[in-house]
Amino acid sequence: MKQPEPPQSLLQLQSWFHTIETRPIEKLSKDEIPIYPEGLKKEIQEQVKDGPYLKSFQKIGVYNQQYWYRFLNVMQAHYPGLVRLFGTAQFNQRLAIPYLIENPSHEFWLYTLGYRFPNWLETHYQEEDRSLCLEMAQIDFAFQSIRYAKEKPQPKQLNGKLFLQSFVALFQLKTDLFAFREKLLSQPVDYWENNPFPDLLPAKRPLYFLLFRKKTEIFLGAITKVEFDLLQAFKEGATLEGALSKLSEEVSEEDLSLWFQTWAQNRLFQDACKVSSVHFRS
Repeated sequence: MKQPEPPQSLLQLQSWFHTIETRPIEKLSKDEIPIYPEGLKKEIQEQVKDGPYLKSFQKIGVYNQQYWYRFLNVMQAHYPGLVRLFGTAQFNQRLAIPYLIENPSHEFWLYTLGYRFPNWLETHYQEEDRSLCLEMAQIDFAFQSIRYAKEKPQPKQLNGKLFLQSFVALFQLKTDLFAFREKLLSQPVDYWENNPFPDLLPAKRPLYFLLFRKKTEIFLGAITKVEFDLLQAFKEGATLEGALSKLSEEVSEEDLSLWFQTWAQNRLFQDACKVSSVHFRS
């Protein structure tokens, strides 16, 4: 049976309400309810009736306030390292709010809210600390996305074309941002608003890291450049022979056997189809 079409007036009201609900908050009253211009208050009063305790614009303001409080809290939870670099207020005003205005949520699941944020940041953030902020956002994103990535079936054998699971992330960094991030996360956000950041010294050579999930736990490990290059080849999809042909240095059979045994035990491979694992270079 065909469902009846909703009245046009209802669709218009829903569209109007969404516009008001997602409107950036400029000022808050002492009760933390958004303060609207007189013209907008009049518009709201034409659409919504006053209640016994709250005026119409106050009722709408509660929804408006909760929309932003909820979404900003989610962004802060998804990017804890970046929040500590900026502080909560600066993170919200300079990054999260502009991002959410351009990328409003259209999904039921809030864990995807910040999935486009690293790409948005790369386009919009051009300050002197750009490199540090982009890499921190990428690491924060990797921890978040890996947690919810679905596992694909394991390959039946390892002599065919292999792909990495989507809960695998590869990093090439100029400094140990993982250790730096761990120190940042050991203290609440407001601690770093009043204290100097931990030392962050450049490494003598590039650092390579493998981040992955096993069951419900996330693991991080330092790897060699050869391991990184091999895994990077499998990220794109490759046979073992094809991956080895891309290496710039020889690898012993003993090392190769040990690596593959460890990778297989950690269920890093899938062969059904190519999926997007995560890889970041600095």
